[in-house]
Amino acid sequence: VMFRNIVGQSVYQLTVMFSLIFGAEHFVPENPWTYLSPETRRQFPDFCEFSDCMRDEEGVPSGFRLRSGRRYHPFSDEEDYASRWRVDLGASRHYTLVFNVFVFMQIFNMINARKINAEWNVFSGVFRNKMWAFVVSFIFVVQVLVVEFGGLAVSCHRQGLTAVQWAISLAFGAGTVVVGFLLHLIPYTFLPETGKKEVDLLHEGPSLALASRGRLSSERLSVRLGGGLGMTSEQKRAIIERVAGNAGNSSGAANRSLKAMNSAVNRPTFEPRRPALRQAVTAV
Repeated sequence: VMFRNIVGQSVYQLTVMFSLIFGAEHFVPENPWTYLSPETRRQFPDFCEFSDCMRDEEGVPSGFRLRSGRRYHPFSDEEDYASRWRVDLGASRHYTLVFNVFVFMQIFNMINARKINAEWNVFSGVFRNKMWAFVVSFIFVVQVLVVEFGGLAVSCHRQGLTAVQWAISLAFGAGTVVVGFLLHLIPYTFLPETGKKEVDLLHEGPSLALASRGRLSSERLSVRLGGGLGMTSEQKRAIIERVAGNAGNSSGAANRSLKAMNSAVNRPTFEPRRPALRQAVTAV
C-alpha cells in the first residue's frame, strides 16, 4: 500500500511541478504589478509582467497571462527572466506560485498520510488528533505569511499571489487527496512485499528471507515472546531455529522442528546448586 501511494503521489506531484514550471505562462492568469512606478518601467522598457503582453500608445503594458520566471528559455542560453530584473524589480510571481503549490501539495498529502492501511475515509477522526491539527494549521499560516509578506527576503513576489493564483494552489494541493482516493482503485497484490500484515512469528511458517533481513532476530523474538524471561538458552534456541529455518523445508520437517521446540519448552528445568560460601573466622 505504501509503495503504491508513494509512486502515485510522486507521479502526480512531478506532473504538476513540470506543468507549472514549463507551462504556467500559457494558462495561469495574472494581474498588473502595481508597485512598479512609471519611472521604473521607463528604466526597463523590455520588461512586461504578462506573457501575452500588449502596450497602448503610452507604452503601458497589459495582458492576461502570467509571465515566465525561468532564468533561461528551455534548451537555450537566451535569458527569459533577466537576472537584473530579479535584483531591481523583484522575484517573479511565476516561481512564487510554483513554490506555493508545492507546499500546499505537501500539506494536503499529510491528510493522506494519516491512514496507512488502505482506509478509504482519510478524514475520519481528523480533529481528534489535536497535535496533528496544530501542526497542519501552523504550516498553513506560516506559508501564507511567507508568500504574502516575505518578499525579497524569501525570494517571493513583492505583492504575493492573486486570489485566482491562491485558488489554483489550493486546487492542486487538494488534488493529492483526490489522487490518494483514486489510488485505492489500483490493486497492489502483485507488488512484492505488499498487501501482507506483520509476520506472526508463532504461527507463520519459516522464512529465510525474513531472517536474513533482521526481522527474526533474537531480540525481536524475545520481545514477541514476552521478553524471554524464565526460559533457558536451549528453549530460546529451539524457538529461533523454528521460526528462522529454511523456507524450503518440507512440512514434515517443519512439524518435527515444532515438536522439538515444544519438547524443549516443556523440558523441566533444574536450578544448579549454589556453592556454599566459606566464611573466614578470625581468632582474636
